[in-house]
Amino acid sequence: MRIDEPVDFQQYGSRIAMLLAATAATRYTAESDAAHALGGFVFWLIAFFACWKLRGALRAKRLPNIAPQKAGEAVAMIGMLLFLVTLIDDGIVSALVALLFALLAATLVIAERRAHVLLLLGASLAPVLFAASQSRSSLFVPCAAWFTLAVLSMLIFDIGSARRRIAAATLVNVRKAGHGGAVVALMVLGLALPLYLYVPQPAPLSLGGRSAQTAHDYSDPEQHPGADSSRRSKKTGPHDDGHDSVKTDAGENGRVSPEGKSFSGKHGEEGFSISQIERDSALGNGIVMYVKTSQPLYLRGKLYDRFEGDHWFRTGDTPTRANLDSGYLKLSTTTAGETALTQTINVVANLDKSLYASPGVTQIRFPGPLLYQHGDGTFDVPRPLQAETSYSIDAEPKVVAGRYAIDGAAPDARYLQIDDKLSARVRELAESVTERATDSWTKALALEHHLREHYAYSYETIVPYQGRTPLDWFLFEHQRGHCEFFASAMAVMLREIGIPARLATGYSLGERNPLTGFHEVRALDGHAWVEAWFPERGWVMFEPTPFYPVPQERPENQVASAADRYLDRQADTSAVLTPQSLQAILAQLMRDSWAALRNLQRSLVQVAAAVLPWLPGVALLGVLVWFVLRLATLALSDVNERRTISQLLAAAQQNPDSAVLKLADALERTLSSRGSPRAAQTTWREYCETLALRGVAIPAEILENFEDERYGKISSTPTPDAIRNVIALMAAAIKVARYPRLMRQLRRWQHGFLELARMGKTGLDS
Repeated sequence: MRIDEPVDFQQYGSRIAMLLAATAATRYTAESDAAHALGGFVFWLIAFFACWKLRGALRAKRLPNIAPQKAGEAVAMIGMLLFLVTLIDDGIVSALVALLFALLAATLVIAERRAHVLLLLGASLAPVLFAASQSRSSLFVPCAAWFTLAVLSMLIFDIGSARRRIAAATLVNVRKAGHGGAVVALMVLGLALPLYLYVPQPAPLSLGGRSAQTAHDYSDPEQHPGADSSRRSKKTGPHDDGHDSVKTDAGENGRVSPEGKSFSGKHGEEGFSISQIERDSALGNGIVMYVKTSQPLYLRGKLYDRFEGDHWFRTGDTPTRANLDSGYLKLSTTTAGETALTQTINVVANLDKSLYASPGVTQIRFPGPLLYQHGDGTFDVPRPLQAETSYSIDAEPKVVAGRYAIDGAAPDARYLQIDDKLSARVRELAESVTERATDSWTKALALEHHLREHYAYSYETIVPYQGRTPLDWFLFEHQRGHCEFFASAMAVMLREIGIPARLATGYSLGERNPLTGFHEVRALDGHAWVEAWFPERGWVMFEPTPFYPVPQERPENQVASAADRYLDRQADTSAVLTPQSLQAILAQLMRDSWAALRNLQRSLVQVAAAVLPWLPGVALLGVLVWFVLRLATLALSDVNERRTISQLLAAAQQNPDSAVLKLADALERTLSSRGSPRAAQTTWREYCETLALRGVAIPAEILENFEDERYGKISSTPTPDAIRNVIALMAAAIKVARYPRLMRQLRRWQHGFLELARMGKTGLDS
């Protein structure tokens, strides 16, 4: 099969349409705006359809003054203009994808050879690869499967068409028409599905450097007095939130802060109140960022060290200005670096000024000139993070007893500070829970376990504890609250028993969407947790809130396991936010349905394990049955071939005047068995004309004599030699190529067994 071989593209019409539609659908799953995605998909479908119609008009000579090559060049020029427009509006990557789509459209106009088939397949792959790296939609995997099915179907159909063109020229090797490869493509996808679900996926690659892009200005507002004067803090620097921080329900300025409304303390410290958290359950399920990472490590925003009443404050070193070099900030680290990970954060909602990143940062790629670095290892942005901003983080946290940790200087007295007004019952509870623990590490684990097992999580933020301290109300009365209560209680109790601790705020990553590979971070995931200090371990993360899983390494990265966790999290989230809603019911139904499928799969695996000892015997029996059926099929074919040959030879010995009908019957039987049957209501003359187009020429005198004898006409009689020669040639061809099948197959098997025996003997001798 040569790539310059001419092909009839009209036969490829439905498969080309499916390929281009699947390519466009897959590419536009990478668009975050649904209207933009639908518009682009429809635009390209119309463009491809118009080019296909233009191709038909050019081939039918309805546009005699336009050559196909010139029309293709015109479409390519329009594609170049579209490339320039897209380059200005959406950037280089989107512009290149648009140019590839224009190339596909131009190829439709000029396509004539197999090389153009391969060009269509190759050019359609690039937009799909682009979508694979950028898509955050759950529709990507179904669309990618559709694209794969279209490619396989087109390849198999192309190979089958080429083989049919070759076989059409011979009588003996004509094959039956194929079905275009759709069945084979579905079988391939069916075999690939278990591999996709159960083979662990590798960590996501970051090729071509770390990504960072935005359309917003992240320069220092102090250097641009008129740009952001209304947002500048009076008591703190431009790097601090001051009065700018807002509620988690995207209230003031529409920005989101995970710890709620912030304020400045009496000495200008930044802080927040655990009893003044304001959240809206209607907005809790809204996505604020997409994160691609190899491990589900929390994103830290701020660290707090002093607790008074119901307020946490951030004290310590004044943050320092850190200038980025070509968009990069490299940091020295003392971590052991057992776990190297890269996080790509795509912000899709307006946030505060915190730069959310995992602990143990070694490098930051950010689309701005500078950041502000705190002494505790957290960072601020000069201006609040805006939607449609992306940046990348390289980090190397330690893993201590399955928990993430980072090294650092020994903590000072700030991290053992205890509020004088704190109830004595808090210390008594901490000592009671840890009385059987032998060291600081097991004491911390005991406190975490106690809070996760004996207290309940609530998204509600109304705290009616008038006349009591908030921790007393949470620990001894209500025993139910949001994450700030859990984290505050554990941090204070750790300090009560002499373990330095601090409160961290930021975002948990939830669960990875198995269809996109992204962690969908929602407003509900705005979170608070605890970091405790141990001399031999450093600052270790603890998760006292029962709603959130303990962040730890997950060596298994199966899509099926990720789907388990993702659907569980979706159902739990809906139950917390809107327990009686349709969304909660559907989320629960999806989780139960998936669990039923997983249970069925496990049952099938158990059955297969039980049957496994019998598998060799079943396989041997299957091989024997196959041998018997194969021999029977070959024997039956030999019987049919022998009957056909006998009929042909008998016809050759008879009088030509009475042999023509037998010859015609034998000829039709022979051709039908080779994939060229005579269609219903087709005369023999029409049948012979069809055969002539496929390279099987029937002598005209035989056709005329057949019509004479069948329809009672009187015409010239073909010479006996002509008939005998045709019959002899047909019989010889059948005998050489197809008969006897049984004996030929037995000889091949005998030769194969003897060859295996010879090879085995040679191996033993050596």
